[in-house]
Amino acid sequence: MKEEEVNKNLWDELARVHVRSQFYDIDSFLKGRNRLREFEIKELGNVKKKKIIHLMCHIGLDSLSLVRMGGEVTAVDFSSESIKIAKELSEKAGIRCKFIQSDISSVLDHVKEKFDVVYTSIGVLAWIRDLNHWAKTVSELLREGGFFYMAEIHPFTMLISEYSTVDDLRISNNYFYPKEAQYYSQEGSYADRSAKVNAKGSYQWERTISDVINSLISNGIELDYIHEFPFTCWPQFNFLHKESDGYFTIPDKLPRFPLLFSVKGHKK
Repeated sequence: MKEEEVNKNLWDELARVHVRSQFYDIDSFLKGRNRLREFEIKELGNVKKKKIIHLMCHIGLDSLSLVRMGGEVTAVDFSSESIKIAKELSEKAGIRCKFIQSDISSVLDHVKEKFDVVYTSIGVLAWIRDLNHWAKTVSELLREGGFFYMAEIHPFTMLISEYSTVDDLRISNNYFYPKEAQYYSQEGSYADRSAKVNAKGSYQWERTISDVINSLISNGIELDYIHEFPFTCWPQFNFLHKESDGYFTIPDKLPRFPLLFSVKGHKK
């Protein structure tokens, strides 16, 4: 079975777990909560009446939030179950959004339009086999002068052992990985660690910051900035502290290191 097929089976299962999870909190979303993080909203700026494509949209909460912000949104994901759930949530929320099932490698076979904004966020890079093709797709989807925006887990966090504690911070992984996929066993989900998931593993492609930046530059994206943040939006490590604003931060007694980063760039 191809790596992508293994991953699709996993994400089909995770979609069903996530729509029921407290982490995604569908009830509050349907009552009007914007799923995008505050720093994303600020960095995206005014998206009213802009044509936006959201790549790797999962169950569509960020896509629908962008519509609530005034955007005209097309959203894409390779998981059939994710797209099915996204369409159901779109109907329940009364929000018009176009959803397309497609692997990132074949988006251009399904989408012929040009967009003002290409958006993607939090936890997508590790699922992309060919980063150069991904960046080329981003560039092809953008109209001249349009911009790409991404918020993502910082690759530095991959160095930290999952067994680290507040009293024992361990660096046990590589920053520079082989280019081929790495197989990771899995129990549950980041959204619900106790969830029963039949798919027990996935294939992921680890990236460095320079991998991401250079792929975008080489495909005609002129960078506006790259930002790094000392907080994240999910309990990536057991030692992180959840703040009142919902972000997770590193306790004061530990050295501070980046947990998220964002990139914004324009089509030349």
